[in-house]
Amino acid sequence: MLMVKVPYPSTELLRRIATHDTRPKTVAKIFTMDEIVAVQNEIFEQYVLSCEMNDPVVSYIQRLISSIHGHSAVRWGPGIRAAQDIMRAAAVHAFLHEHSHITFDDVKAVALAVLRFKFQLDHRKARKHDPPITGNDDIILHVLASESLTDGSA
Repeated sequence: MLMVKVPYPSTELLRRIATHDTRPKTVAKIFTMDEIVAVQNEIFEQYVLSCEMNDPVVSYIQRLISSIHGHSAVRWGPGIRAAQDIMRAAAVHAFLHEHSHITFDDVKAVALAVLRFKFQLDHRKARKHDPPITGNDDIILHVLASESLTDGSA
């Protein structure tokens, strides 16, 4: 569902990782599987199922997905699963930040991690684009910043 970019570790962190004890350890159980599933269900019900199709955030997600899908440098665009995944990830972001509902900022906060691997560039067109597009993140950031996406409601 997400592709999170993890930067290469610093020299000190790499040394700590290299000398870390990786032998199996006993880990204390904090939550039961039932408790985790219950929280997932609560988040889904409160944040996702409570949204109507004409909700401004749902429209924003639709415009985001459609704008990337229709971009001239995109070979094949994000599909239905991308819309579902960004809605669910934004719901978790809203929950973690104690928002009462999903906001545009929740969507923006998860957009890169959710969308960066859900479409393919046409690299020939991307190189010719002005400015040149070097990767999927460039398109996502461009679309997030575009006036047509906000449509005056974000």
